[in-house]
Amino acid sequence: MKTFNVGSGTVVEITESKVNISENMPGKTKYKMTIKRSSISGLVLYPGYLLICAPGLPVPDDFRTINSAVNMQHHPNCIVGPEEDLIKIYDCLNETIINKNNQAIR
Repeated sequence: MKTFNVGSGTVVEITESKVNISENMPGKTKYKMTIKRSSISGLVLYPGYLLICAPGLPVPDDFRTINSAVNMQHHPNCIVGPEEDLIKIYDCLNETIINKNNQAIR
């Protein structure tokens, strides 16, 4: 399991089978989203946020109008934080997509 502490209390835990996005608040943990790794179909990395795409998860109507993390943070499958932290999460999750595509080709 890999754990990433991102931004203001957001914690991303990545296991072999799922991704948990939670917010740590004093005295309690609030889960925003749990996503099966096998269902991840894409990732959008933009300065300030990382959006995880999978069937059934919300996405913006028009990506051209999304220009800041503030506009994106209402999506539960969106991780807001410093770019260097988001790149580490992106790299870890991108392996899932690459492995899934390689298995589909075989």
